[in-house]
Amino acid sequence: MTLEIKPSDFYSLYSLSKCELRLYLSDKGVEPTPPSEFIKVIFKLGQRHEKNHLATFPDFSDLTGKPAGMTLDEIQKNRPVIYQGSFKTDVPVDGQVIKIIGIPDFLIKEEENYFIRECKIARRTSEKDHPEIARQLQIYGLLFERTTGKRPLRLEVLKGDGDIEEIVYEGEASAIANIRELVNITSLPEEPYTPVGWPKCGGCGYSDFCVKRAEESQSVTLI
Repeated sequence: MTLEIKPSDFYSLYSLSKCELRLYLSDKGVEPTPPSEFIKVIFKLGQRHEKNHLATFPDFSDLTGKPAGMTLDEIQKNRPVIYQGSFKTDVPVDGQVIKIIGIPDFLIKEEENYFIRECKIARRTSEKDHPEIARQLQIYGLLFERTTGKRPLRLEVLKGDGDIEEIVYEGEASAIANIRELVNITSLPEEPYTPVGWPKCGGCGYSDFCVKRAEESQSVTLI
């Protein structure tokens, strides 16, 4: 069975704080609790940020929900902006074939090539603040390169304050190293140990699940 990885999996690992168990549970199909009203508001703000940016382009191809093959078709037609195009490719990682599926927000044509732009409501995109953002974009860069045979011109983040920040595409080796991080966790034979605690677990959809088990086992992490 081919293991499937999505660039958005980095959010399961790193947001709100790094938690290998959250990614593991998500991959195994354990359902989180429904999002809080606060999380729903954050999600709506993100959607609005993205749609407002889309409205600044007079000509674009909207591929929301369309098959991955259509993205390459639109690229070959030299469309100026491709919104929600999808990519799919197989990548060998340590003897396994990993299926990678990703949907970058925007592919924007500049001269004879495209760059990738993601919309995030975060105002900081550093490794310290949001390591998931750069990792997600690196995988998008790999998907673009594997699909088109060309490296993207660059990677960009449109932040919540309206500033655009460039993230250098580091190439295939770096992207595969990031994929390996996810594969190593989702392939574990048993759940990784992660201590329960606040504020680490605050806002996580698995907080109730993990806290209940910690209480049942009288975990010292609850002290």
